[in-house]
Amino acid sequence: MHGRTISTLQSRLAEMIPPSEGVDPLDAYTWHRAHIDRVLNIWQTITGTGLDAERQAEFHTRPEIADLLKYSKDDLDRAGRALLEHTGRLLLTPWVVECSWPGLGLVDLSWQALRSADEDTHIHARELPAAAISGVSNSRRRDVLARRLGLYDYQPQSLETVGAAHEVSKERARQLQEKALQRLRAERRMPWAIDHVRSLVHRSLEQAGESSVDSAEALLTISEIALPNADPRLAVRFMAAVAKYSLQEGKQFAAQTTSILARRRERERQHLRQTGAARRATERCTRLLAAVVWPSTRGSLPDARQVRARRSIREREHSGLWDSPKLGRKVAYESIAELRVIQTFDLADQIAWYCEQPVAIPYQFGGEKHTYYPDLLAVTKDQRCFLVEVKPHVEMATSINRVKAAAMFAYCAERGWGHIVTDGARHMRQLADLTVDPTTVELLLSALTKRDLYWSDILHLRKEKPLTSIEIAAIVLQQGWNFQLRPYRISTNCAVSKPAA
Repeated sequence: MHGRTISTLQSRLAEMIPPSEGVDPLDAYTWHRAHIDRVLNIWQTITGTGLDAERQAEFHTRPEIADLLKYSKDDLDRAGRALLEHTGRLLLTPWVVECSWPGLGLVDLSWQALRSADEDTHIHARELPAAAISGVSNSRRRDVLARRLGLYDYQPQSLETVGAAHEVSKERARQLQEKALQRLRAERRMPWAIDHVRSLVHRSLEQAGESSVDSAEALLTISEIALPNADPRLAVRFMAAVAKYSLQEGKQFAAQTTSILARRRERERQHLRQTGAARRATERCTRLLAAVVWPSTRGSLPDARQVRARRSIREREHSGLWDSPKLGRKVAYESIAELRVIQTFDLADQIAWYCEQPVAIPYQFGGEKHTYYPDLLAVTKDQRCFLVEVKPHVEMATSINRVKAAAMFAYCAERGWGHIVTDGARHMRQLADLTVDPTTVELLLSALTKRDLYWSDILHLRKEKPLTSIEIAAIVLQQGWNFQLRPYRISTNCAVSKPAA
């Protein structure tokens, strides 16, 4: 038996059983047989298909079965029905993927969809890094990479900050990051999830190549969508590691990122010079100023000579620099949405001056103390001051961003300043005041009484009723529910208060 004694086989079978089951190793075979039959019965019930004895025997030998045994009947049923509904079939590999990471098995990204402005595709893409990083077996390395990339409700952190969190030096934090990137190519902690993410990235890169887009540009595009707040160079290296490029190739792609971003900024400047940008900026600024929450009593203005960026570029790697004619210096920005607001302030007639990341505001989240740096402070020519936080409308509703917004509101109230959370077009107060069809609210409430909702659940609910991301963000804000992205999850745990008016 080639050294495979009965006791050895029993031990190996016992290792595959969740400890919570409390199964005696001697009963491991019986447990496995019963639970394999349980998985088979669930599959047959969901698909409405009965397998003959030969196909049942084949089903039992599939490698995915060992992983499916880890999940409860409810998890298997939820994942299986979601896959059948969205793909028309229930294959075992996607079933394991969907069980291990709700919503991931439904992700089907194309290069064309990534390049579009389709919001659902972008939400899909943002599930990928969190799923991939979950496969890093060493919890310390996993946390270092999550902090650096801004996953699991972290904001992207510098190596110094990550090192302080783990009580190690900046250099040691860098070593842990590099080891995590290196091991990501070979980790097998959650093989089905990682392999699925890898196949999605590979397919997008192949389609980009067919459209004459080189690998560096394609990786940057994928990284900007999947990790919109992270340093683009590190994000590119991460996605390259997911795609199993070598460490050296990843560094080469990251080096090319700098020149690609420079070319994009130059094209942006040329576009602005060739269009009536100043007039449109003044119009946009008029709408934005009308949406600012202004205090009843106007406070004193900060001294422009004393206001400066409170966080250096190295603290959180920026996405670019804007040459500001109004300020006569380069202004760092960390997202395309933030750049758009900066350009508006720079060109609009109403704004006297502005500064990026001008103040440090303390706040608490998850039982820990943090420091928050609002994106912009602006002073108008009619002597009003206000703080601006730039966030996509979906991210405005996340629990951590609501806590940060509340801290900013309180900070401004003490000083008699205005405040706004905006994506450049919509703002948080709009979402909080949005009238949503009561039946839509009831649909979400009913689903949440059963369990927390993942992205796959949102897709399922859309089969019953149209449900936009704006409506979801509005309902979350109005109900005060707990909401996170990367990974996507909504729960009725009202750990965060509703936004102030």
